[in-house]
Amino acid sequence: MFRKVLLIALVASTALAALTPAHAVADGPAAQIALRVGPTGFVVPSHWAVGNPSLWLVDPLHTTAFNGLSGVAGCLLDVSDASGDGRIDGIEVLNAASGGCISGWSGEDQGFGVFVTSVDGLDAIGWPASYWYIQVNGLASNVGVSDMSLGDGDSLDFVYFGGPL
Repeated sequence: MFRKVLLIALVASTALAALTPAHAVADGPAAQIALRVGPTGFVVPSHWAVGNPSLWLVDPLHTTAFNGLSGVAGCLLDVSDASGDGRIDGIEVLNAASGGCISGWSGEDQGFGVFVTSVDGLDAIGWPASYWYIQVNGLASNVGVSDMSLGDGDSLDFVYFGGPL
């Protein structure tokens, strides 16, 4: 009888694990996310070229040439669902990178999501003067950092546009 109960419990737990998305696990690394941060000009060619991660003139994921320069960073992060809402969002990625890959970040909730105002010491004052353009897997994000859902292998890019560096 004990073997039968144990077998049923094992089958049930395996079936539940198969139904649970990998990025919904809250205890430990759940997804590896690539984070890139850089300004237009010498790191990203122009606003019109953005949309393809291979168009980074200097990919901060693969060089240390800009170490110590505010607003340029790249790293692979193991990110978990810290909020427990069943998904990994851009805020969790930025928080995971803070104090390591980037010096920090800030943003403000504007009622329709969080507007990123600073990444790695580079401040944006807002549209149209300067802003952080967000890409997920090389494409423009149609949601803000607090509303996106990222999974294992995704990339999250913050490209700074406008204003003096």
